[in-house]
Amino acid sequence: MLTELSKLSLSPALAVYSIIDLLPPGATASFAEDLNAHGQVTGWFLTAESNCLGFVADVNGITFTFCGALGKDSSGANSINDDGTVVGTVHSATGHELAFICHANSIGLGMAALDCLNGANSSAHAINAAGRIVGDYLASDGVRRAFVASPGGKGMTDIGTLGGAFSSAHDINASGQVVGESSTISDKHHAFITGPNGSDMTDLGTLGGARSYAFGINVNGEVAGASYTADEIMHAFVTDAQGRDMTDLGTLGGRASIAYGINDDGQAVGTSLTADADEHAFLYSGGMMIDLNSLPVVHASGWTLSHATAINNRGQIAGYGNFKGRTRAYLLTPAL
Repeated sequence: MLTELSKLSLSPALAVYSIIDLLPPGATASFAEDLNAHGQVTGWFLTAESNCLGFVADVNGITFTFCGALGKDSSGANSINDDGTVVGTVHSATGHELAFICHANSIGLGMAALDCLNGANSSAHAINAAGRIVGDYLASDGVRRAFVASPGGKGMTDIGTLGGAFSSAHDINASGQVVGESSTISDKHHAFITGPNGSDMTDLGTLGGARSYAFGINVNGEVAGASYTADEIMHAFVTDAQGRDMTDLGTLGGRASIAYGINDDGQAVGTSLTADADEHAFLYSGGMMIDLNSLPVVHASGWTLSHATAINNRGQIAGYGNFKGRTRAYLLTPAL
């Protein structure tokens, strides 16, 4: 469903938006994970049989292309670049996972598994403009570790840890800087950033607590994620360029928040608890955390947006929320 709204005078960041319902035909629920510069959205949906399948929605949300599962039981499409190359993970009922790559115009036909170190479990989380892929795989010691793979899913490389056994990569920017989380030598989980092509992993620290996680990075090396504070409450954060100076974004009145994505203008999106302990999607722009449910188009159409998972440089936002009693993926688009 496409709905237009009139201009909102409260904030320039929320001027004029439309919202598209991204529930594929026959699906009982859908969840958006990423979008590219063209507004193509990737994610996964639940079938009537409660199976999970990955999808790509076209720019108008009318046409959906479904992922296969490479002989497994389910799949999820986690990331898409501007060329329409998609990466994600297929899952078996026994718990085996396999990272895959395909093109948005040939999903289910050109779908292929990534070359995996040790031939073990793997999961692909993000792909950049050059086609480099990041995620994690199950190492020979039985612990998952972050990887970077070359275009086409070839040449998977373990990028190491912050001194502990575990690491996982969540995003990669155009220059090949990778962000994610890793265990430290003291077995704390900390957010990390690397140099180009996954080199020189650096600890981003925390907001005073024991753990932090990095989920998104833009072309400037600004990072979005979440960290525990000194009170052990999880708060969304963004950093300055190259991962410097972690800033606490606060919340929408509740106890916790998480930032999932950030665009090249430094706008971040995520989810926060409200004072009523409800999950609401937010946009962080111009130093302000804005509840996306304050948009007239959201309020008027009956949506409750719980999560915002990605934002592109046009300001389009993908995520999921509740509409007509079901969890559905959505795409918000600002007017030009």
